[in-house]
Amino acid sequence: MKHFSLVALIGTMLLPACTSMQNGIIERVDASEKRTSALTRDVGKVDGPTGQALPSVQHDPGIWIGRSLARNSQVPLPPIFNQPATFERSVSSLSEFAERITLRSSVPTKITADALNAGQPEKIPATARAPSLMPAVPEKTSIRIDFSGGTLKGLLDTATARFGVSWKYANGSIQFFHTDTRTFQITAVPGDSALTANVSSGASSGGEGGGASVNAANSQNTAVKSTLSVFSSIEKAIGIMISAQGKVMASPATGSITVSDTPDNLERIALFIDKENRALSRQVMVNVTVLAVTLTRGDNYGIKWDAVYKTLTNKYGLSNSLANVANTTSFSAAILDTATSKMAGSAMMIEALSEQGRVRRETSASVVTLNNQPVPVQVAKQTSYLKSSQTTQTPNVGTTTTLTPGTITTGFNMSILPNVLNNGTVLLQFSTDISSLRALRTVSSSSATIETPETETRNFLQRVAMKSNETLIISGFEQTDDNLNQQGVGTPTNLLLGGSFGATTNKEVIVIMITPIAMRAS
Repeated sequence: MKHFSLVALIGTMLLPACTSMQNGIIERVDASEKRTSALTRDVGKVDGPTGQALPSVQHDPGIWIGRSLARNSQVPLPPIFNQPATFERSVSSLSEFAERITLRSSVPTKITADALNAGQPEKIPATARAPSLMPAVPEKTSIRIDFSGGTLKGLLDTATARFGVSWKYANGSIQFFHTDTRTFQITAVPGDSALTANVSSGASSGGEGGGASVNAANSQNTAVKSTLSVFSSIEKAIGIMISAQGKVMASPATGSITVSDTPDNLERIALFIDKENRALSRQVMVNVTVLAVTLTRGDNYGIKWDAVYKTLTNKYGLSNSLANVANTTSFSAAILDTATSKMAGSAMMIEALSEQGRVRRETSASVVTLNNQPVPVQVAKQTSYLKSSQTTQTPNVGTTTTLTPGTITTGFNMSILPNVLNNGTVLLQFSTDISSLRALRTVSSSSATIETPETETRNFLQRVAMKSNETLIISGFEQTDDNLNQQGVGTPTNLLLGGSFGATTNKEVIVIMITPIAMRAS
């Protein structure tokens, strides 16, 4: 019985402690549930600096034009500028007028040096002396200002128009000025761009026969060189727009142009730069695909482009906008509107060309550039070869052979210069060079053996006008391989003695597809 009483006593003592611990756990669980519920309700909200959730609609002060915010840089005018004002008297200078304004409104006034000179009235007396005696000297005169029934702001507008200056309220004072300075940001990459394209060919021969010297030379060269300087061009354009007192300076390092001129001219220049920036910020993506079509059918053969365009029209509803251009078996030019098609232009062309020969994709590339900025495309392969070998004989040492390696680069090279017009037309200038290594020939002499590369090159220069998302298809670059195999005893035509001969003719036609896509500016 005593033992039971002791256990009961201990249980009675532990009961309050267990109850307190249980209550604490329950309170912490309840608090966690409340925090979890609160966080669940706030999912998707972003807390502001004060810890409160930001409103779903925010207001940004300023004037919105389309998607652009046109901020008002002028300081709000104090109420005194809306108070009635009357001014009916003559003043001899802008300084006198500014002094009268300060006395009446208690607002300080300042005049810049150029405004003081521009607002100085002058008058040449009608009774000037004869030129032979003394030159006429300008005399100061007064300007009459009659203003009533308006506000102080209206009075300042009227007076500055009479003096040929402008005014603004800044730093607690009225400032009269003739020219102001603004810095404009230009959306162009600093530095000049240059594009040079050259297509040339030439041949020469010379020799002596029968004591007479015979020389002949034939060459043809077509070159285009474009130097693009955005900052210099805009600076020259602004130089035509500014007044006699205006100044302009371009700073490509900071990507800006600073102009000092009258406020009216600055507004016109701002509109011009805004227009130029919109044009310069346009981006153009150019997709280039080069296909090689191998044909092995007869002597007189080539790609039947009429059948190709018929397939494109029947299957995909695409028509050639250059239908009047002659599309023969040796040349083709087409512009297809591939914007509405679900398949890429290269996929459609491969399917149409595969009906006439074996088609393989030589190369494809996509590049993005800014408007009026050239961009290069190169998919090339470098091959090393033995360029020269030189053997040197040294007394008491022996011979030393020096080998000089060379490197030749072949493949696909293109330079593209796009110009996107406001109506969506893309003026495209591009030069292409397609080269391949035909063979590395070994040339031996008594002292050395070297390698000489034999390459084949096709280069051309094109300028075309087309719409965005249209695909330009050009062809006419062909290569023919004639292989003749003869064997046998005597003549190959003697079949009884094992004679045989065979001939194969392969023609490879290069087809180039170019699709410019004018990307929408953000």
